[in-house]
Amino acid sequence: MAVEGNKVIVATADCRLIAVEKDTGKAMWDVLTCDPSLEYSITGAPRVANGKVFIGNGISDYGARGYLSSYDLETGKMVWRFWTVPGDPKRGHENETMKMASKTWADGYAKNGGGSPWDAIVYDEKYNQVIFGTDSGIPYDPDVRSPGGGDNLFLNSIVAVDANTGRYKWHYQTVPNDAWDFNSANHIIQAELNIDGKQKDVLMQAPKNGFFYVIDRSNGRLLKADPYVNATWASRIDLKSGRPIENPAARYHKTKEGRSRVTPSLLGGHNWHPMSYSDKTGLVYIPAHEFSTTYRLNPDAQLGGALFDWYGNDLNAERDDLSKSATQIGRLIAWDPRRGKAAWTVDHELPMNGGVLSTAGNLVFQGTATGKTQCALRRQGSVAVVF
Repeated sequence: MAVEGNKVIVATADCRLIAVEKDTGKAMWDVLTCDPSLEYSITGAPRVANGKVFIGNGISDYGARGYLSSYDLETGKMVWRFWTVPGDPKRGHENETMKMASKTWADGYAKNGGGSPWDAIVYDEKYNQVIFGTDSGIPYDPDVRSPGGGDNLFLNSIVAVDANTGRYKWHYQTVPNDAWDFNSANHIIQAELNIDGKQKDVLMQAPKNGFFYVIDRSNGRLLKADPYVNATWASRIDLKSGRPIENPAARYHKTKEGRSRVTPSLLGGHNWHPMSYSDKTGLVYIPAHEFSTTYRLNPDAQLGGALFDWYGNDLNAERDDLSKSATQIGRLIAWDPRRGKAAWTVDHELPMNGGVLSTAGNLVFQGTATGKTQCALRRQGSVAVVF
């Protein structure tokens, strides 16, 4: 939820955005932000800033066309809507931005939708912009999703729009022509960092693809991109072009065998679990995990595309073993965004663990999949308390 003045703002799974009076619980306004009959839902929290409420939607994995909406805080009236992928050009594009994005799709549009901003939404007061991350598209096989290629904007992207009008300002796409569900809807952190001797207003994200990004939030220019977990799908991110240097063998739909084993897995190196930043240490604390997924073509699927083995074992292996003995690692990473490397790490017993809180008292808290909460020293990473 979000709180502003006398209002508590709540988003519901059936697409409603509700403002409740905080002292009485009385509903002040209640609006429907999307059509749940079209496979829409809301999974993320609303954000409130500058007299407006910003909310995205989810379930683009099932064909919903993503968008971010802005509502007036006092009345609940919609102010603007930004679509994240182009619709059918026969109906006309909503604006020049969608016309531009349409050129990156076969036939000029996303037939199966995608690109939902289901989690990361932040307000940048300095530049009066809303910055959000987007989901990937369906089907995973890009040759089916967009035959003929194309980057497929704005899938797997970080997008900035004007907070007052919703007008497009800039974007950065982490995985063009994605084939692995490496979405970028993950937590976004804003900060001021000294990069190569210059003070920069930046945003930081550790998306599913395994690379940690530092981006100039004034213009969307990539400043740094380094792997925070093992990443076999790409060797590096080219800082000049901003594009990944891919391992051709990772594109299962192009291989002779029609399959590839890729790290990070379908669940990513970091997923929805919040990371945190301390301006005292200059470190970002990432709830990371590392394991693999085997993707293979599945021409009999309803939408075409790919099948996958979630945890990276052989396709016929047992799938209920999530322990480290199955080469799956859960890890708390204290990441130095200036140096592009980990300052320290703490390994966990199970791979997927909770979000992270760092405090001014030199501590980092994280809940783990074993049901225990760990408290680590913020600078050294040694575990101080387990309860």
